[in-house]
Amino acid sequence: MDGRRLEGKQSSKEVTEVITRNISAGHERDYDDWLRCFMISERQFPGYIGTTVIAPGGRKMAIVSFIGAYRISLLAQYILGLYLRLSPLLTNILMTVILVVGLTYFAMPLLSRLLRRWLYPTNV
Repeated sequence: MDGRRLEGKQSSKEVTEVITRNISAGHERDYDDWLRCFMISERQFPGYIGTTVIAPGGRKMAIVSFIGAYRISLLAQYILGLYLRLSPLLTNILMTVILVVGLTYFAMPLLSRLLRRWLYPTNV
């Protein structure tokens, strides 16, 4: 809500819309181009707040996630075991924090860029 009041009532012009798209095989690049143009044009409308695009996971993304999680957990176990002698509960909590932060901010963005041609092939 924007906090303004009109004649004693709260004014709200916020809209949330959820759209699901099924992209035909071989048309991923066309969809990406259309989405890019659409997102540029929607910013022109008054009250626009933002857009979030959630790409479907699929088997390839699961493989990439496994690779990232495996590498990060190996490194974290090594470091935690080498330098810290903590209780199993505290070690588990730290491992979870390291894994989530590592995947979210480092591994997945990096692996998604490195493997983008495999993840999102232009010719199917």
